[in-house]
Amino acid sequence: MSKINIVIVDDHLMIARGIENMLDGQDAIRVVQNFNSGESFLSQLEEIDFDIALLDINLPGINGMEACQPILKAKPNAAIIGLSNYANSTFIKNMMRAGAKGYLLKNTDKDELIEAIHTVNKGEIYLPAKLRQQLLNDSIGINESNSFIPKLSRRE
Repeated sequence: MSKINIVIVDDHLMIARGIENMLDGQDAIRVVQNFNSGESFLSQLEEIDFDIALLDINLPGINGMEACQPILKAKPNAAIIGLSNYANSTFIKNMMRAGAKGYLLKNTDKDELIEAIHTVNKGEIYLPAKLRQQLLNDSIGINESNSFIPKLSRRE
């Protein structure tokens, strides 16, 4: 069984190194390289052999959503997993429309990260259960806002 080659594109070194450490020691997964910007990754895209790009959606310059199309044009067999701090439905939908096969929050645990990598490597889409439920609720008009909005009378 060949290893799944991963590139990490995130402008926060601590996040990139943390992901790399989480994946260290996995027999089936190898981190090939880290990039701190979309531009640096795209400039070396042709020389890198990878199966999956873990791509921060909020990069300076070329953001993750904008980087998807050039990545997939150059590497049509590659898969992209968007990484974000935001569980916002709009970000998720836009990233998936741009061509990502998965979306993970940066506070994900090791098991979910590995599951996401294996899932998209098989050609399937990966979204954490919480985000799938959120997208479903949005699509049928259920707003599950955690903020308390009191009911006020007209006079109040």
